[in-house]
Amino acid sequence: MSTQTNQARNVVGFEVSDIGGLRRVFAKPTFNSEKFAKNVSKNGDTATSNMLEKVNIISSEAASKMKRAVFENYKLFIKAGKAASQLENTMHQIHNEFTEKQRVMNTLTELSLFNDIITDASASERAVSISQVDEKTENLPCSEHSGISATQLAELVEGASVLVGDSSRRVIFDGDLRELSMNDFTFVCMARVFVLTDTLVIAYHSQSNSSYPYRLQSTYDLNNFAVANFPPMDRLQTPNNAFKLIVFPTNRLFQTETPSDKKRWLTLLDEVMRKYRNTNSYVASNLRSDPHITTNSYDVLDNNSMKLTMLPPKVSAEAVVAGHKALSSTLPDCVDLLTPIDKLDLSAKKNPFDDSRETVKSPMAKVGSHKSRHNWLWDVPEDLDVAISERNFQRATNLIVKAKESLNQILTGDISKPSMDTNIQSSNSSTPGQISDTVDHRSKTDWEKLSKRIERNERNLTESLQYELVSAACRHGAPKSVKAAVSQLGLLGKASLAAELFLVYRSQVMTKSLTHGVHQEGNQLIYLNKLSLTFHRNLAETAVEWCQSVVKPLGEILASKTNGISPQQFENICSLKFYSWTLDETEKFGQQLRVLLIDSHAVSFYSMAYAAQRIKAHADKLTELLSVDISSTLNRSLSRAWKRAADEQSRLLCEAVENRAKQESWETLSNLPKGEQDKIIADLLEFGILNQYTAVDYGLKLTMSTYYLIRSLRQFIQSVHLLNCSELDLTLISCFVQTLNSELDCFERVSPIDISDPARQSIIIINLEFLIKTVVPKFGNILNCSENPTIQKLVSSLKTSLQNIKGLEEEEEVVVTTTTAKKSNIVVDEGGDVI
Repeated sequence: MSTQTNQARNVVGFEVSDIGGLRRVFAKPTFNSEKFAKNVSKNGDTATSNMLEKVNIISSEAASKMKRAVFENYKLFIKAGKAASQLENTMHQIHNEFTEKQRVMNTLTELSLFNDIITDASASERAVSISQVDEKTENLPCSEHSGISATQLAELVEGASVLVGDSSRRVIFDGDLRELSMNDFTFVCMARVFVLTDTLVIAYHSQSNSSYPYRLQSTYDLNNFAVANFPPMDRLQTPNNAFKLIVFPTNRLFQTETPSDKKRWLTLLDEVMRKYRNTNSYVASNLRSDPHITTNSYDVLDNNSMKLTMLPPKVSAEAVVAGHKALSSTLPDCVDLLTPIDKLDLSAKKNPFDDSRETVKSPMAKVGSHKSRHNWLWDVPEDLDVAISERNFQRATNLIVKAKESLNQILTGDISKPSMDTNIQSSNSSTPGQISDTVDHRSKTDWEKLSKRIERNERNLTESLQYELVSAACRHGAPKSVKAAVSQLGLLGKASLAAELFLVYRSQVMTKSLTHGVHQEGNQLIYLNKLSLTFHRNLAETAVEWCQSVVKPLGEILASKTNGISPQQFENICSLKFYSWTLDETEKFGQQLRVLLIDSHAVSFYSMAYAAQRIKAHADKLTELLSVDISSTLNRSLSRAWKRAADEQSRLLCEAVENRAKQESWETLSNLPKGEQDKIIADLLEFGILNQYTAVDYGLKLTMSTYYLIRSLRQFIQSVHLLNCSELDLTLISCFVQTLNSELDCFERVSPIDISDPARQSIIIINLEFLIKTVVPKFGNILNCSENPTIQKLVSSLKTSLQNIKGLEEEEEVVVTTTTAKKSNIVVDEGGDVI
């Protein structure tokens, strides 16, 4: 019994007892759905119904699991959004904390390292001026945050931590003002304005999910702007209660609630700005009278309201290092924020031989001796990251080109050191004839690592430029941005890649123009004509942009370089690439035409041929302009499609002949109305089948089937001639013969009843003779195939059919004569003659 069960199981192929087993069967890599369905259906309707029920259960379970997974992913997305928001708030808090710690460390550094600290001479003056301002503005209503320090302001305004650092800086007045557009005086936003002792802060109301009520928009030094009244010009457009903040190069317009508020704001700002200028002038005059303060220090104090510290002219190196160690041990968590100080070689500072000619150099002199024209290279990787993230590709490219040139000189040793680096050069060389492995106190390995970092940035920039070119068509990129990306890739030494990506960009532009730019509406011929114009116009535009954006700029870049290929070689390579790309795009366009004209069966054969003629005319013109054989490529791409379409049209003509033969009544054109007769005769005259002398007498004896046959053959031949494809000559002759053979079969299948009728028999003979003597010779001359054996065989078959019909007529006449003679007792011979 078990043997029979195993045999049955082998025959069926799958035997599933539960849903879990069915899942395992479906999960097998060798699972064949057709074989499985066939084996299940062998077990009968019951097994098939059970299997279908199991499959439905599995499907419902899979759908429920999918919905559950989507729900869980949505929950994770919500959690991730909340976490991102919390992280943003945390980052802002950390930023403020680090800013405060940096301020504390700067203060500690000043107190611990330096002997003399120039106190803020303007603090007392500023306090006096503030009190005077408060006295003059005592009528102004009390603001919400008046009197708070810059540190407290940083907790209210996001981004205001840059103002922290001056203990005397505080808020004098603040309030809400409506900011208006200077162009059309429309409302822009509600701004929160803070008037500080030395700064005007403009902030916006922050979002609800932010930990700050305001967000910093801009800050202006009180010396860098002016305030002016903005009187209303008319009552309709110009706003009331407005004043203007004049900041070069643009102006800003603010509006208050009432005229009194505007007057108070103007009075307050004028008084604060005047007192601030007076205070600065007083401090500057005191600093100029102090000989210990240098000009550079005065400039810093004049432009910055923060506390000013001075480095004494003589500070020992031991004191500097000791002060740095003390700060590091005091604030171990913030060691990275301290300004790194190179470890000074203290032994080198001492003169063991007490040589009076050697003096101990100050730290400033040591730092000055380390300056070199190559120090900027170490900032290049960070600058490149910033430039690439800001999409400033031009700056990034210039940095890479300049850095690679300098690094190449450093690594190859081809570098000329200026006189300012003679001390460094002498210190690096142990003997006069020995070449040093260090440049600017850095080993060759460090320079090689820097070179690798810049190469990594160069790869990132190259990828960004590639994406810029590839996605330019989807983003509606302007030609100028594309040209810039090509030039930048050329500067990076990737001219061939730039040329290829430019052609990829143009391919996408052409595809988008053909699919989205031309809409299929109305007449098919108009649509195909627009499609052809769009394709060939894009090819012409590509040729122009190819010369302007690729060949010319990249050729100039290669000409400026001494190594690599010559500009002439590059131009030849570009020509080959463009020719190959043009032919490939033509092949793609030919495939699209095959789908539209032939595979879709939406266009008649004559319309297809007429559209092909227009497309070929466009291709011939563009071939002449670009010197690229677009016309031949298009013909070669469509020749097989034309042949297939001609065969399909021939089949339709044969079917039409057979359908007309089934409904043939052998009625001549003379039975039609006069208007239709004239129209048909005019068509036959236009076709060249009849002449003006025999048209009326001979043409009216033809049937409608013969007229339709002549018209369809003439239109078919004319359509093939419009295609102007020499490969279709044999196909045209074959289709012509097949159509006439179908007509011949219809004549051979004429029923004896039609032949027995003398009138119909005469019409059949006239139409058949017309085909033999007029239609076949006329179209044979047009096709230049009169001597073709196939045509001659067709004519012979038509003549044989005509003789057979005439023979039947003669036999019928003999039978009628014999019957009549018997009735009259007259002897008739075999030929029907009376004896």
